[in-house]
Amino acid sequence: MCTQKTSILVIDGDADAQLVFSSMLQSDVYNVTIVATGEAAIELLGQPLQFDLILLNSSLPDISGVEVLARVRAKHSLTEVPVIVFAEEASNEVLEQSQELGASDLLLKPFKFSLALKRIEDQLKLKRAIVNLQIREVKTRNILDAIPDLIFRYSSDGVILDLSPPLEAEHFILGNVRLGGIIKDTFPAWFVNNVGKFRDSHPLTGSLDLKRHSVELKGKQHVFESRIIACQNSEFVCIIRDVSAQAKIENELRDLASTDALTRLANRRQFDETLATEWRRATRRRTPVSLALIDVDFFKLYNDSLGHLAGDQCLRKVAASVRSSLKRPGDFAARFGGEEFAIVIPETDFSGAKQVAERVRETVFALAEPHPQSDLRVVTVSIGVATVVPDKDMVVSVLIRRADEALYEAKRSGRNRVSPQEN
Repeated sequence: MCTQKTSILVIDGDADAQLVFSSMLQSDVYNVTIVATGEAAIELLGQPLQFDLILLNSSLPDISGVEVLARVRAKHSLTEVPVIVFAEEASNEVLEQSQELGASDLLLKPFKFSLALKRIEDQLKLKRAIVNLQIREVKTRNILDAIPDLIFRYSSDGVILDLSPPLEAEHFILGNVRLGGIIKDTFPAWFVNNVGKFRDSHPLTGSLDLKRHSVELKGKQHVFESRIIACQNSEFVCIIRDVSAQAKIENELRDLASTDALTRLANRRQFDETLATEWRRATRRRTPVSLALIDVDFFKLYNDSLGHLAGDQCLRKVAASVRSSLKRPGDFAARFGGEEFAIVIPETDFSGAKQVAERVRETVFALAEPHPQSDLRVVTVSIGVATVVPDKDMVVSVLIRRADEALYEAKRSGRNRVSPQEN
């Protein structure tokens, strides 16, 4: 049985790198296309070809890799295609721009074949998982649309006029539903309230009220969807169905879109959204919001001495330590980028935020994870803390900048410490 090869586009003007990628990827599994310039890549992507993954050098002979990524994303619907950007050094500007424009991963040159192949395989696995979840979501929706749990018509005063099935139905959440029955005497409170609110809004014929409700049944959580449609003569048609399976898939897709694949913490996009939300809340309430930025000390030396796979494992352990150090449900941890992490600490003053940061530092130090290139011989972190009580004239970037300045001071002062910046 013939299986279709995975199609990979390599955009790199370095002749030696082209040979490396050609040798590394040419097999019965991959079908590799190599172009040397950004303009050639953009022209190729404008053709009716389909690539499963793109490898993009940040430095190209004609235009920058970041510009190629921006132009591709602006003109083509390729958000489902993973893009791995590789660069000569860990430039914060390249990293930030690549993440903002939708890059899936960043590789530093020179890199080992085994590491590059693993990152490529990880991105392809993630893509396949998302596609499979989307297919499952479509199938689930089709089944639920074709087989609704309960359909009935009722009058404005809540009398059931028609029922499918037409006989009295023992519905597993609604009890005894029968022709001529009264909605308020039959249905649970969440549905009765919906019916009343929709009716009192005097909807036009054809108007739709769509709601979801989470209900616990026999120890399991279910999600039910109610659709109420306004009809002529002050009558309504309602469909109630169990959408628990679909809701589960949607939650899985949201998790994939908001979680960092390596550390399982929230990713940068989710961090930006959460910080913006907390900033707006703090502005309204005139309460403090704090931010801790965390950097793994001498992480490049760690990678150089122990290898990138060990570096990945180290980041997982640090992420777990960050997560375990948070004691309040509202505190939020994310991977900020590379070997940096961030904690959003809402409704917390400077003293409280510093305590959280110290707890993180101590927890990481207690791991005693060996670091042969550190003076302390173990993995440590430096943390910058900032606290602001925002007003309507301030922007959230002020908090990030102050935390970043505090982090720089912690590193400049010797690392393995917390450096505060109070408003």
